[in-house]
Amino acid sequence: MDSHPTQDSHPDTAPPDTGELRGVWVDRWSYSSASDVESIMAGAASAGFNTVFFQIRGNADAYYQSQYEPWASRLSGTLGQNPGWDPLQVALDSGHALGLQVHAYVNAFPLWAGTTPPTESSPRHALLEHPDWLVADSHGTPMPLNSSYVWMSAGNPEVRERLKNVVQDIVTHYAVD
Repeated sequence: MDSHPTQDSHPDTAPPDTGELRGVWVDRWSYSSASDVESIMAGAASAGFNTVFFQIRGNADAYYQSQYEPWASRLSGTLGQNPGWDPLQVALDSGHALGLQVHAYVNAFPLWAGTTPPTESSPRHALLEHPDWLVADSHGTPMPLNSSYVWMSAGNPEVRERLKNVVQDIVTHYAVD
């Protein structure tokens, strides 16, 4: 696994807070390459935005180098496979160079989407590691895989601890605003 970038090697060069936020949200379906991310950042800057909320977590997968969650399959075609580029780092580098604040936008509780479970990966996907984290009905029956999302139970202390660790991993290794 590649080593994490560090805030020391990528200093925070975002502009100071001016008190006015002109923000845009960029979801994970809006980019599939480093040049896509660079174009999005350039477009946001030229349109007068000063802040980008950049999605880096969809359903317990990562669009950044994570020690807790596998690389998103959307990036390489295979869950857990390093795509050879880091969307969050590209967003930070290009956004900060253009004077944008870049905030990491994470989906907190979606666990998976679709009728087929995730494949094995490294790190192992949370649904495979912790199927007991699924939301359950009043009888204790966990939510079944379906054509939409299944969710982690926000009431489960282990789920909240995992989310805390994921966010801590991001803010420790990336100069997010």
